[in-house]
Amino acid sequence: MKGKKRVGVRNIPTKRVSVRGKMYSYKNKMVVYHESLLERDYFCMLEIDDDVIRYLPQPLKVDIYVPDVLVERKDKKQLVEIKPSEKLKNMDDKLAKKIETLKQYCQENNMEFLIITEKDINQNIVQVSMALHQHTQTKVPAEYKEKILEIVKSHEKISFQDLFNNLATYYDAIENAKIKGYILSLIANKELKILNIENGLNSNTLICINQT
Repeated sequence: MKGKKRVGVRNIPTKRVSVRGKMYSYKNKMVVYHESLLERDYFCMLEIDDDVIRYLPQPLKVDIYVPDVLVERKDKKQLVEIKPSEKLKNMDDKLAKKIETLKQYCQENNMEFLIITEKDINQNIVQVSMALHQHTQTKVPAEYKEKILEIVKSHEKISFQDLFNNLATYYDAIENAKIKGYILSLIANKELKILNIENGLNSNTLICINQT
């Protein structure tokens, strides 16, 4: 998908190191660039966090330092550094100075400073985010949408497998192969909601109507 031109202070080369790359952000409605798989996974979590309004990688320069990402939440703004825990354990003077400078900036500007490591990444949530991202633009035929929502509305909550089994009684095998994508599209577009997202996407995943 072609997105808006990337906005950010520091240019990030995408070819020199294999873990660097880009993704389209539906949250920001633009392409965002990441410098590591750790950054990518954190961005994936932000994409489906309902508390996050938007986020901007490489957002500004504080003295000579550029924080990894600015996260705007409903009730606060955060400057975030994303680093492997091993790098923090063996922190050099340059990184220590950067962290101290960003902390001071946040204190002076009513922002929260946050350090994210691999220990803060829930791979189940990352998995869900990637699956929803893949189906955000999947078009759900009106007949399927009506039937899926009807079944979910008849339950306070329903597992993915039970929903699929209910739908399978209405459609043949070829149509059933498309149903998972339709369900994920309705979740991605906020018509349905996953209740136990921290457990990932599986047959026991609980789904309900999104009331927000």
